[in-house]
Amino acid sequence: MIHAFRDALPASLVLIGPPSGEALAPLIAEAPGTVVLVEPNPDLAARLERDFAQRERVRVLSFGVDATPGRAELSSFNFPGLRSLRRPTPALRALLPGLQLRASQSVEVITPAKLFERIGPLSRPLHLWIDAAGSELAILEGLHAAGALEEIDQIRLSCPAEEMFEGGSCLARVRSWATEQGLRVGAENLQDPDWPELTLDLDLTAQHLQQTRQELARQIAQTETLQSQLSERAAEHERLEAQNAALTARAEAAEAAIGARDAQLNAAAQQQAAATQALADAQAETAALKDALEAAKTQNGALAEACAETEARAQGAEASVAKREAQLAELRNELTNLAASQEGMQAALTRANSETAAMEARALAAENALRQSAARLEAAETEAARVADRLEQKDLDLGVAMRSQAAAQSDLLDLRHRFEALQAEKQMLDALLTQVTSRLNAASQHLHMLTELPADPALAQMSQRSIDTVSAQGETGKDGARS
Repeated sequence: MIHAFRDALPASLVLIGPPSGEALAPLIAEAPGTVVLVEPNPDLAARLERDFAQRERVRVLSFGVDATPGRAELSSFNFPGLRSLRRPTPALRALLPGLQLRASQSVEVITPAKLFERIGPLSRPLHLWIDAAGSELAILEGLHAAGALEEIDQIRLSCPAEEMFEGGSCLARVRSWATEQGLRVGAENLQDPDWPELTLDLDLTAQHLQQTRQELARQIAQTETLQSQLSERAAEHERLEAQNAALTARAEAAEAAIGARDAQLNAAAQQQAAATQALADAQAETAALKDALEAAKTQNGALAEACAETEARAQGAEASVAKREAQLAELRNELTNLAASQEGMQAALTRANSETAAMEARALAAENALRQSAARLEAAETEAARVADRLEQKDLDLGVAMRSQAAAQSDLLDLRHRFEALQAEKQMLDALLTQVTSRLNAASQHLHMLTELPADPALAQMSQRSIDTVSAQGETGKDGARS
């Protein structure tokens, strides 16, 4: 059971598992601000509401507090103040051989986060006292998960030295967990060594230092991720450059092939022009021969005597015409072949132009992708520089926090030395006061004896010297204490 206040009084006090009425009334009378009583037993909660109905600053909530919400069995045992939402372990039965279950009832259980949500804002400094056997560490972990630890200035809890309830905790685990979370472990009340009382104070410097370290680790991990992404982008950039070089080589080869095909088409066009000219010449000669043949036929009647000669010349002319027509047919076939070759070359030229356009489009797309990669690379480099600046600032903040902690420790050591000096001075003054008191009592008794005796100047003078001596010793002691 948690005992009375040891340090400065808090502005708000939350009691999870409040003590009995005999111990609770002085706490509430001494607490200056709001007091919240979290009592899992509905009957005891109703009694607390009746007892403190006239005190507006006292609130009573009827809930059990643990990691899992819902309904749970609250077990009360035959030892004063021993109750729990969890079943006892063999260690508890070994510690308390006569342990017996006195009562068990179903109660409503809420999480620590839900509890502080129901309580609402409280004035600082806020103290939390926990007396919930088996659920101590679960309550602390729930407050940490909800972010409520930073709002609590001091936590006092009663925790067993060993694990006394199933799934519960022990003093060593609670102390280790508190240190990891940046809480300062204060004095321990060992009046009951099997169930000591532990005090945890909020240490903002340690918590901020831990948060800074976590943020630094997160920034380092983020930097490593960015560096990995930067390496991947660099590899992608190199791959795009290689692809661009290959596309450029293919485009140059396509341009060379197009040039060769253009030369072939020009040569074919020249051959076609020559064949067309030869055909025109042959057609003109044929027309002339036909005209001559018609003239010869017209003169056939007048030149009967020259018929044989004319007929021979006509036969020769016909043979020449047949020969010319054969040549003309050969020229036409050759012209047809040249036209077909020209159409094939034209189709090949069209395909080459299409392939060139496709290659140019792919080259343009590759160039755009290369520009985008360069932009992303530049953005990644900028982000990496910004992260480096933030890391450097975090290092500076960490140095400032460590120097502040060193200064706080130095001030604490100085205050401790001053306190020890004042304590020694107080002890010396107490001893001196004891001596002076005893001597004053002796002087008073002596004076009382003198007043009962007849007046004697010698005895009066001796008494005065004794009183002066005691006064002088008292003054000397005070001067020594002041020095």
